[in-house]
Parts: sequence; structure tokens; C-alpha cells
Amino acid sequence: MSTSRARWLALGVALPTVLLGVGWLAASARERASRVREIEGRLEGVAAAVRGAIDEGLEELRRREDERPFYLYNHYYSPPDVLAISDPVAVSPLAAGPRDERVIGWFQVDPDGTVRTPWTALPDEEGPPEAARVRALARSDALADLRAVVRGRDAGQLVARARPSVADPVLLADARFAQQSEPVTVGLNYDAVSLANEIQQAQAGDVGAFERISRRGRQAPVTTRRSVGLDELQQQRGSARDNPPPQQVVPEPTESPPLVPTSIEVDYTPMQWRADDDAVVLTRVVSHEGAAVLQGVMLDRAAIASRWVPEVITRVSAGGPTPRVLEAHEDATCALRRPASETLRGLDLCFEHTSVEGSIAALDGEMRWQVGALIGLVLAVAAAALAIARASRRAEELAMQRSAFVSAVSHELRTPLTTIRMHAEMLEDDLVDDARRPRVYREIATESVRLSRLVENVLEISRLEEGRRPLRKARGDLAGQVREVVEAQMPFASTKGCTLRVIADEPIELSFDAQAIEQIVVNLIDNAVKYAPGEIEVEVRLQGERAVIAVRDRGPGIPEGERSRVFERFHRVERAETAHKPGTGIGLSLVRDLARAHGGEASAHGREGGGCELQVELPRS
Repeated sequence: MSTSRARWLALGVALPTVLLGVGWLAASARERASRVREIEGRLEGVAAAVRGAIDEGLEELRRREDERPFYLYNHYYSPPDVLAISDPVAVSPLAAGPRDERVIGWFQVDPDGTVRTPWTALPDEEGPPEAARVRALARSDALADLRAVVRGRDAGQLVARARPSVADPVLLADARFAQQSEPVTVGLNYDAVSLANEIQQAQAGDVGAFERISRRGRQAPVTTRRSVGLDELQQQRGSARDNPPPQQVVPEPTESPPLVPTSIEVDYTPMQWRADDDAVVLTRVVSHEGAAVLQGVMLDRAAIASRWVPEVITRVSAGGPTPRVLEAHEDATCALRRPASETLRGLDLCFEHTSVEGSIAALDGEMRWQVGALIGLVLAVAAAALAIARASRRAEELAMQRSAFVSAVSHELRTPLTTIRMHAEMLEDDLVDDARRPRVYREIATESVRLSRLVENVLEISRLEEGRRPLRKARGDLAGQVREVVEAQMPFASTKGCTLRVIADEPIELSFDAQAIEQIVVNLIDNAVKYAPGEIEVEVRLQGERAVIAVRDRGPGIPEGERSRVFERFHRVERAETAHKPGTGIGLSLVRDLARAHGGEASAHGREGGGCELQVELPRS
């Protein structure tokens, strides 16, 4: 098969295989991307459900606080729609503190800036630790704009004008506070408090007060709520400041008291969310007849983030991927990160990689296996294609080498056979005189040896290739063995115009195959005689733990690029001046094979002053 055909065959096998593997990998990548999107979609669904549950819980809290009556923000209160002669003044249920862990407490800011809480009857009482925190929030810059809304044109006059119309509910419990207490509400419950004063006097034994209460039908006005926006309330406040109502004075008890209105309308703005550094606050403004107060609920942002939100997450996730709660400014590596709430800003939900890494790792494991398989397939196909190409090229090289070998062997065989046949025919026809007859006999013997050596080399290579050439090693003197072979080759060398000189003075003991050593030395000498007429040195020496057989000549030498190839089978150095020299390219190949069979190696080197040195190294052990 030609190299071109082999390449096309390799390409025809490799290309479809690689394309099939690439398509398989692309399909796997698409499947992985689809499954990753499915996992991310599941996380998005959990995040949306958690966010919805959090916002719903916060909205439920906002609606609850929005519906709470304004008068519960004071420590004492008297509900105007249920007030009766036998009703005592009640303590606000908010004074007991919040039952909701998200709530820290409530506060109210009067027009004069006084901050009240349900915990204490008087604004400046210490109260629980939470009271100071709530008051600090009420006085902070975060609520400055709302405090400006409830502050009148002249807060002091407004309070003074309102004070006579309002009896502090504390007075109903203990008259000692009559001169000390501030009003609980400012102008928001005049008629109800007027009735409360009547009830106080009746309880103190005033018969006239009792009769006046009876004539009123023991009914207090009903407070109704009207929802207004903050903008509308600000407009009303501005109008009230420009046109203040006349000063209201609590009338002295008479036999025929004035009729009390049956309904009082109070304006409420809806509870709105506001954020602080460590708290979340709901605020509203309550207004009646030009007087307004700011009321708010302070929520514990840390408790919401650390306890309440995780509880919501546990309830909603229901065994699925569970995110953890992070501050928005906190850095973290998340598989998916989304806001925890539309209402509660600054909190994020973080799905850690551990929540999805099992699925992703499985997908990545499959992809790695597939990529590895594809790489292995590509490498295998490439190796196969390369092997096919190399085998084809090697086959062509071997075919060319065999052709050259057959041609060389044919020439090598023809030359001695022709000489032997010619001399034999001359002897048979008695064409050789007595003087030439010894020379003819020598030439017949020389050519016979040459022919025998050629045949033996071919057979030896064949036996080595087939593993049928076992070495028969024996302990002996390598120097002596080489000397004997060189001396036997001296007559042959002299016929070629060469002289052999052996340098092997000291015995070198080691195990070797005597016949193989003979073939090595003979082929090295034959190569030197063929290319370098003149003196040829054969040296045997010790070099460390190795014995070295070196054959040196003064011939043309071997180019450096060819020195490693001269030992290849059938290879000959292409040179014009030596193209006519006989040779088959198997002598030096046989030398290397026999050296390696002994555990050694053969090499070629240049010689200083010109020429070549071929070395065979054999191990001593």
C-alpha cells in the first residue's frame, strides 16, 4: 500500500470517528446545560416562594399594626366608644411589651417633640431597656421629616391651647398627678375626656355629675377612622396652622350640660415601612382638628434576619434546597443569590454550592468522563492513523531496502561466483600455466571465503530476527580472541592493499560468544578495508566496567548525521566516491545486533586527523 493511500485510509477512518465523538460531547454539553438550568430554576422557585412568604408575613404585621387604635400608644387609655360610669381607666395592652419577637416596641411623638411609649405613664420614666432604644429611634434623623409634619406652627401654643381640653387619664387613677402629667393625646379626644371628667366627679360623690352623665345617656361619642395620604394630611396641617381653631375650654359642670357629639372623625395615614441601621420601623401620622401625632412600631431587624426569616425558609423550603440569609453588603460565594424581600431591604438569600454541588458534581463527573473518553478516542485514532502512516512508510522503506539488498546481494554473490567459475573453467581447460596457478587458487579461496561470509551474515541476521541465535558464552580472554581473528584477516587485508595492526597487550577476562566476536571483528575490518585502504588499527581496551573493541581507519569518515544510521539494516551512506564499492548494508547491522545480544552497544565516531572509529562496547559482568 502506498503512503498516499494509507493516509487517505487513516483520514477516512479518523474523521468520522472524531466527528461522532465531538457530536456526542456536544449533545452531552447541551444536556448538562439543560439540567443546570433546571437546577437553577428550582432554586429560583424556592427563592421566589421564600421571598413571597417573607413579604406576606411582613405585610400581615403591617396590617395588624395599621388597624391598632391610636389611643393604645399611651400607657393609660379610655376607649371613647365604650366609656361608661363604671369603667375604670385601663392600662394599654402594649405596656406589657410585644409578644411578637420581631417587635421591639411602640412610640408616639407629640407636636412639641415629647416622646411617649406605652411602657411608662410619664414620658421621662425610665421603663424597660427597650424604651430607651425606641425613644432614641423616635428622636433620630431617620424620622426628622415626619416629626416636622406633626410639629405645628407654634407647638407650645398648640399644647397650651389643647391642655385645658384634655384631662390626663392618670388623674382618673390618682389625683396626685393632676399638676404633673402631660396630656396623653393632644386635641384628639376632647369630648371623650370631657365625659371622663364627669365620671371622675361622679365617682368622687358629685350627685350633679352623676345626673349630668345620666342625662347624656351614659353614651360617649364613637371615634371613626378616615384613611388619608401623607400629602393630604400635610395640606390639612398647613391650612390648620394658617387658620387655627378657637381655643377650647372645658366647660364648668352645669345643670344642663351641652350635648356631646356622637361621632369623632380621626385621620390616619397608612403604616409605612422605614429602615434604620439596625431596625425597621413602621410609621403613621394621626390627626384630628389640627392636632397631629407621629406613631410608630420599631422592629428588631437582627431578630428578623437571624430567627424569623430562617423559620420562614425552613417552613417554605420543605426539605428542598435551603438558602442562608446574608446581609446585602456581605461577600459570599453562592450558587444563586437573590434578595430576601421586596419590603425588607438589605437582606439576601444565598444558595450555597453545597446545596447543588451533588447534582452539578455528577454532571461534571459525566462530562469529565466523556471528555476523557473523547480525548482517548482522538488519541487512539491519531495513534492508529500515525501507526498506519508509519507502517506504510516503513513498508515502503523496507521494500526499497529489500530491493536494494537483493540488488546488492545479487551483485555480491555474482562477483565471487563469476571469479570462482572463471578460474575453475581456466583450470579445467588448462589455460593457467604453472607460475599463475597458485595465484588462481588463492583467488578462488578468497572469493569462496567472501561468498561464505556473505551467506553467513544473511543467515545470522535471519536467525537473530527469529530468535534462533542463542549466544554460547564462555569465560575467556577477549584480547586474545580478537588478536587471533585479526591475524587470520591479515592475508585478506593485504590483498586489498591494507595492513592490520592489533593493539591488545593485556588480557581482558569476560564471558562472550567466540563465534559472535569473530563475526563482529571480521565485519568491522571488512568495512574498514572496503572504504579505507592503508593502515587499520584494531584495539581492545578496558573502559571502566566495559571492554571496548575499536577499529580505526583513515578513510573518508562518516558524516555526523549518518553515524547513528550506519548500523541500520540495509542502510548505506550515499556518496559519489563510494557508490561503486560493494556492500549490502547488513554487516554493521549484524555488528550492532550481536553487541546488543551481549548487553553492549555499537557506535560510530569521527577520528582526529580524518577517518572513522567504530566501537563495540561489551559489559564485563
